[in-house]
Amino acid sequence: MKKNFVLSLITAAVMPFALVSCSGTAENSSVSEISQNTETEEITGEITEKETEKTKATTENKETDEKNDGDIQSLEYERVDIDEVNEAVAKLLDDVEISGGEKNVREDIEKLLEYEDRAAEFYALAEIEYFYDWQNEAVNEKYNALGEDFTVIDTALTYAFCNAALAEEYADLFTELIFDNPEDNEAFTGRGVSLRRMEEYARVDFMLGDEMLDEYYAAAYDEDMTEDEKDLKCAEIYIDILSMYDPETFYDLYYRDFTPEEAIQTAGLVIDEIIPAYGELIDAYLKLDSNDELFNIKGVKEPFEVIRKYAPELSDSIKETADMIIDEELYRVGDDTKSMDAGFTVVLPVENKAEIYNIGYDSYRDLTDWVHEFGHFYAICKDRTPAYLQINNLDVAEIQSQAMEILFTRFYDDIYGENADIVKTAVISDILASIVDSFVIGQFEYEMVRDIESLTPQDVVDRFDETVRSIDPEQRFYFIHHLFEQPGYYISYGVSALAAFDIFDDNMNNPARAVEKYEKIAAVSAFSPDCRFKDTLKQCGFDDVFTEEYIKNLAEQITEYAHQVIKKHS
Repeated sequence: MKKNFVLSLITAAVMPFALVSCSGTAENSSVSEISQNTETEEITGEITEKETEKTKATTENKETDEKNDGDIQSLEYERVDIDEVNEAVAKLLDDVEISGGEKNVREDIEKLLEYEDRAAEFYALAEIEYFYDWQNEAVNEKYNALGEDFTVIDTALTYAFCNAALAEEYADLFTELIFDNPEDNEAFTGRGVSLRRMEEYARVDFMLGDEMLDEYYAAAYDEDMTEDEKDLKCAEIYIDILSMYDPETFYDLYYRDFTPEEAIQTAGLVIDEIIPAYGELIDAYLKLDSNDELFNIKGVKEPFEVIRKYAPELSDSIKETADMIIDEELYRVGDDTKSMDAGFTVVLPVENKAEIYNIGYDSYRDLTDWVHEFGHFYAICKDRTPAYLQINNLDVAEIQSQAMEILFTRFYDDIYGENADIVKTAVISDILASIVDSFVIGQFEYEMVRDIESLTPQDVVDRFDETVRSIDPEQRFYFIHHLFEQPGYYISYGVSALAAFDIFDDNMNNPARAVEKYEKIAAVSAFSPDCRFKDTLKQCGFDDVFTEEYIKNLAEQITEYAHQVIKKHS
């Protein structure tokens, strides 16, 4: 079963399969901002002080750019030759017409899958270059060119496999490579459909998706516009984007086995149960940190060395991965003079590895942000799904990162000393806030896609203010880039954080069991076409997070933890 056909080319253009997106927060400036979603990038146009580090040299056979001290010296770069891909497509379609040639057909399939792996890896590395030097026009052009290549190649493979599957002798070889729905396959096999035509469709769709995002970012970073003007302009763009989505299939884009109605019902429980518990935790934090000590706590130097130091206390496998990410320099730290304020992990399918991009604030968030991305990295390195077959089940992928954050809080006493409880409470508050924010924003998103045809830009902004800003007054509509880049994605932070908290109590009281549960969830392929959220939780021994019992129990755990913190420091 290939990627669901409802994941349109435009969606692919604005959400590369290889990107596990985890944008970082803007630097905190007040206690109230602890409640900011740890995954929300606030677009202010201002760049805070951040750490710079020498960037890694690109790997032979994948990138030919010369780099030194983080500066891109040459923008010559390797690309997959699309003419070669098209020739390989033609060979496959010829070979399926020849009886008794299963060996050749299998080799043709493998060669095409390898082409997409290479295209995906080039695109992933270009993604990091773009975020590292996002105002560099040449870098931007390279990123767009490789993104378009990937989109075109993915389309070429879909065309090849759908048409090759029509040969009855070899049809079984393509079962996992084509769509379950015959009508979806017919879009690539119908009368008048050609490889060249599908390629042109792919290029146009990619261009349209890229133009919409460019327009959004131009408005969001426009220093001449007021906050209200930015909201309204971005709402215009949002309406155009959402007009391409169907509320009936909105959640299918993320391979969910729960419905919007389940999510909205859970949002009500979160508001009723989690927000009061979150308030108790904030009260505990304020008692610990009445002098704003948190914002005077500097970030740890060389966070991956800190991760490597404590990884052996979790498992041998986690230790080996921490060693690899440092020894092979599979990460890049943003430069505060030119880099985009974000954090994410990309897949390198040729090497069966990953690479992390992040930007630091020299604050308490630095370590936990890198730990979060390390959780993604750890799970990705276990995955062997070819790029062509990869979905991106973010609901599961975010458990793998958020649960790693929770695991690492057990080392804070050693890392932060007398400030450990301040930082620990702040980090747990951040993850808890992501539950509240994402369910509220997720509810807003679904209402938007359901009603978008009848809404004006002012209606969109008013609904956002009524739904989201009533809970979190610091938010603005234009802040939340995920609404534009990945409609429907934001709820993932909430459902995954609810699941990540399943190891919260064990992490304090039964650490071995917490690691055991984490290893089970990290071993799940979030890229497998068969991956589903509720099914994964059941397989790994996690509770169903959509039940009233689970949410009430979590609220009790958080409240009890807050009371223990207060008692400890009384």
